[in-house]
Amino acid sequence: MMIKIFLVEDEIAIRKGIKNSIDWEKEGYEFVGEAGDGELAYPMILKTKPDILITDIRMPKNSNMDYSLVSWSEKNFPQPKY
Repeated sequence: MMIKIFLVEDEIAIRKGIKNSIDWEKEGYEFVGEAGDGELAYPMILKTKPDILITDIRMPKNSNMDYSLVSWSEKNFPQPKY
């Protein structure tokens, strides 16, 4: 079973760079989704249930939701790593 990865980053160039610079499958990961802010990410994370969440913690559009996403992740993902 592959480890599932979800990416949350507001800057499109950075998000695409992270997504496209790694051969996720070759490295044993499944890239299950991406979002540009916490508000969009939240329902997608609930649906995909990633093992690893890569997130920018400073996103100007929805900063309250983005910090809530980090707090929610800490409570719902076992042993979060930073």
